[in-house]
Parts: sequence; C-alpha cells; structure tokens
Amino acid sequence: MISKFPNILIVLIASQLISKYSSTYSYALSTTTPPSTATPSIKSSSINKVVNQADVCIVGAGPVGLATAVTLSRPPHNYNCVVIESNPEVNEFNPGRGFLYNVNTRGRSFTLKFPFIDEKLQEIGIESNFKKFCLVPGNPDEPLPDIALTAAASSNDVKEHEAVSSSSNNEEEKVGSDKLNSGINKVMQSSQRKGGSMSKTSYWIQRHDFTRILRDYCLQGNPKDDVTKGEGSVEILSGFKCIDVLPSSSEDKEHNIGGAEILIQDMKTESISTYSCNLVVGADGYRSKVRESLVVDTQNQENTNQKISFQQSNLWNNIPKNKFHVKKYKSPATGLRLKVLQFPPRFSIPNVKNTQEVKTDGSIIYSIRSIFKGPTNYMSLGFLPIKDNTVIRPGNVIGRPNHDVWKIDNPEELRQWFQKAFPRMNFSKENGVLSDEEWERFLKEEGTYFPHCRYTNGVALSSVDKRCGVVLVGDALHSYPPDIGQGVNSGLCDAVELGKALENANLSISRKEDSSKQQLLGDALNFFEVNRLKETKALIRLARFGSPYQYNQPMTLDKLGKKLWTLNVLTRVILNKVSFGIIPPAAILLSQDANLSFRQVMLRSDLVTFGLGTFVSWVLKKLFWKKLVSIWV
Repeated sequence: MISKFPNILIVLIASQLISKYSSTYSYALSTTTPPSTATPSIKSSSINKVVNQADVCIVGAGPVGLATAVTLSRPPHNYNCVVIESNPEVNEFNPGRGFLYNVNTRGRSFTLKFPFIDEKLQEIGIESNFKKFCLVPGNPDEPLPDIALTAAASSNDVKEHEAVSSSSNNEEEKVGSDKLNSGINKVMQSSQRKGGSMSKTSYWIQRHDFTRILRDYCLQGNPKDDVTKGEGSVEILSGFKCIDVLPSSSEDKEHNIGGAEILIQDMKTESISTYSCNLVVGADGYRSKVRESLVVDTQNQENTNQKISFQQSNLWNNIPKNKFHVKKYKSPATGLRLKVLQFPPRFSIPNVKNTQEVKTDGSIIYSIRSIFKGPTNYMSLGFLPIKDNTVIRPGNVIGRPNHDVWKIDNPEELRQWFQKAFPRMNFSKENGVLSDEEWERFLKEEGTYFPHCRYTNGVALSSVDKRCGVVLVGDALHSYPPDIGQGVNSGLCDAVELGKALENANLSISRKEDSSKQQLLGDALNFFEVNRLKETKALIRLARFGSPYQYNQPMTLDKLGKKLWTLNVLTRVILNKVSFGIIPPAAILLSQDANLSFRQVMLRSDLVTFGLGTFVSWVLKKLFWKKLVSIWV
C-alpha cells in the first residue's frame, strides 16, 4: 500500500484539479490562432466619412466584452455602448472549439449582479462536482471504475451481464485514494466556506451558450424586469473587423466630441466606417488590436492615411515608453496543442472485452487513457461535463507540438492510430463511434496552442485632459494556459472592477453632464489600473506554478516536475491540517476562497515558502555545517 501511495496521490490531485480548478481548455483557449492581424492598406475612397458616435466602444464580443457592455450600459452608468466583433457567428457552436467554461465564485461576482444571467447560468450549465471523475484505463482487460457503472446503471445504460468488480489490488488503491481524497476535500471545502455561500457552487457551461446568454441580455435585458432600464443601450456589430484605433480627428473639447476613433471593416462588403467615442475597451484577446494601437508602429501610420497614433498625438502624449509591451513567461503547459474530436451524445465505453458497453453520462468528467506511454505518443481523451445529454460531447486531445498524432496527414491513418492507442474504444471504420467525416474534420482543424503566461504593464490610458481613455480587459490584458481555471473568471472580474471604477465618471457624448458624476474619466481609469495591475501580476504568478502538470505531459522533465509539484502541494496540505488552518494550503487550493484577492493568495503562499526555505536551510546547516567546516579547515 505504501509503495502505491505516490502514484495514487499524483492521479488524485491531478484529477481533482482538472475538474475543480480548471475551466480546462476554456477561456484562454478561446484565443485560437487568428488570421493575420496586420493592418490592411486602406484607400480613402473606401472609408465612410460619416463618424458614428457612442459613449463606449468595446472591441470583442466574447464573454468578457459582452459582460463589460452589460455592466456599463446598466445603472449607475447607463452608457451607450457599441460592441464590435469580427466573427459573425460568435454565439454559435463551433465544432473545432468545443470549449467549456467553469464559471466559479470569482466569475459569479459578475453574474450575481444580474440575477437573470445567473439564473440562466444555473439553468443551462451544470454544477461542478469534482468527485464525479472517471479515469478510464487504456488496457481493455481492466474493468471500468465503479463510478462509470453506477452512473450508467442508474439510467439502465449497462448492456448485458452484471458489472465486473475491480480486483483486490484496485480496491486497495481505492481505499487509500478515498482517504487522501477526504483530507484534501476538507481543505477545499474549508476554503469555500470562508468565501461565503456563493463560493460553494461553480458551473460548467459551453462557450457558445454563455456567450448567447450575455448577448441576449445585452440586447433584450431581463424580460421579467418591469423597472425602467435606464438610458444606456448596447449595439452589437457582428462581422465587423477592427482595423485600427486612433486619436480622434476632432479636437472639439467644448462639445465633448469623442477622443478616440475606431476604424472598422465590414467583412462582407469590405467597406470601412468609423466610430468615435470617449472610452475604448479592448476585450479582443491576447493578440489585441486595441493594445497594438497603443504601441508605436510606424507602418501603422502609413496604412491609415497618415493619421497620427496615440504616441504622436498632442492630446495623448502621456504614454510611458514600453508601457503596453507584453511581458511573457513560460509555464510547463505553454506550447501544448489542443484539438477537439466531437463524440456522439452518450457514446459508449466498452468495459472488459465482450462483457459490457457502458454509456457515458454528461455529469461525469471522463479521462480515457491510451496504452501508449512514450513521450511522443502518450495521449488522453478528456471530456468535461455538460448538462444536456442530447448534444455532442467534445473530446479534448492535447499533446506537445512534436507529438506523433500531429504528423499524420491522412484521415484513415489517423483513425488507425487512435484505434491502436485506444484499443478499448470502437474506432473501426464500420460502425465506429466516429464517422469518416469527423476524422477528416479533425485532421483539417488547426486547433490551438496554450499561450505563455503573459500580461502588459499598461492597463489603461487617458488623454491629457482626462476626458477620454482606452482600457484593456480579459485576454488583452492577461492570458495564460487554462490549468488554473481562472481565464473567463478573471475577465469577468475585470468587467466588475471596471464598473466600480467608473461609477462616478461621466463620459456621455449624447447627454448633458450629470451633476452627480464629476470624477474625471482619466482619474477613474488610473484607479482601475493601479489596482488591477497588482492583481494581474499575482494572477500570472499563480498561473505559472498553480497546476501546470494536470495534462500528464509525458516528457522526463515534466514527470519530474509533476512529482515535485505533488510533493509541494501535499506538504502544504499536511501543514495546514496539523496547524489547524493557521498555515495556509497550496496557492491553487487557497485561490478558491473568493474573499481573498490573488495578491493575498500569493502573499500567504510566499510566506509559507519563506518559512519552509528557512527551516530546510536550518536543518541542512545542523546536519552538514560542521562537516563542511572540518573539510574546509
């Protein structure tokens, strides 16, 4: 039993973090490699000379952009918002992007402000339950775990013969695993209780469903709400690409004409139009065009009819050098490639050969292991939970860029490779679980790569007179691999905090000044920047070290790193237990307490690290110092 303990620990902690802490393959993954973002050459004849006006222009209609529009268009702000999105089907299901979000406590700080959105989240999403994890062994002669059989039996989906019981060795492992599971669960539940009642529940939801909820609320509001909505509005321009963001060509301060202009191109007609506003919000992903426009770019000036950039404008000449340059750091998950196979609803997983076929259940997280164990051929199929058992089930395929599967260029060879890697599954050409069309689609999909942990020191920029500004939120400000499950949640928090910062700022260009709102926009943005940048830096540190080995990377250094990471987490969990909670647990566990900022999480983690380092140094000195001195003398 003792010899099996490290392996049990590795599997358990990794499996828990996949479901609880990770919106795995989620928000950070929504930033797949896009088409070239280079600014096209613009002919003056193609530009619409009419300048449209709005209070706020938001670039990007993903969850963070739409959440920002909801926040700023509702009381107490009531701004007129325009959301610009290049994808005409941003809220439609994309088979190549089967992404799910885990909207946790931090993300629900936004949804709970709008009860209708939170109700829809609970209605369409599925409550996260990290106990419902099924690790399917690659060897088809090994029986399926009890959880797979129990879930299937409850809905009469076990075909012929009784369930095959696990061997005595497996039962022994299960007992040890359950004991460790109980200990870690108590630590996690303790952190959740400290966060209040809303900390107890997070929800998995497919990206397109969550985007549709936010989009509908932007355009229609709460149909149950008979109260006056206020004077704000939201207009969503789908199928329009942001070409550039520039200082306004108008300098009419007396009438408060917008201080920034966004050039947008209709993706169908290729015509160019302009929007003028007082506030630009960049929510357009980690390859943000808005952020790019704030960096000196001489080529950019040539392509826009000699219009000056923010760096060159007399009204925006307060940009520190390199403020908006991106800082990036590599994590063990950086560079992993992800593609998605679309499985049928409730597809079957065979149990021990010729005994059973067990249908999958949407509420359970499945990880199907391959029989290959090499550094370039190990594979695992991951299935995150979905509420609707009648829709297709995305299967996530993750591997290093040099993985054997990415080298295959023929659908039939691809199918044969998967059949060899997963002999338990029926991937045969006839009557297989996946069609020929799906193999071909998977092969053609580019997929996505996990990004570096990256952020920019520039969160916001305001004009000299502080009446106009540009601000970054979501992936445009910070992005990282999805293993800590905070991608969409940190973006939603950005929207909430921006709303708080702008509560007393008046930037309307369509209404008279509100006497109750006298704070300058520039001061409000500066407040947002100071506070959000501190959180962003702490968040990036957590992303680098929080849980980067949950994908079971098979390289030798990855395996060593995972063991060291597991030892670190276990040590802190034990210290937390024996100190009756005085010593905090590992940062990835501590981050589940929504009452703690990421700065507080990392500060507490750093204090434990310092204490452990001091203790180890003292022990080494006691053990070896005299010997070293004697050798030296």
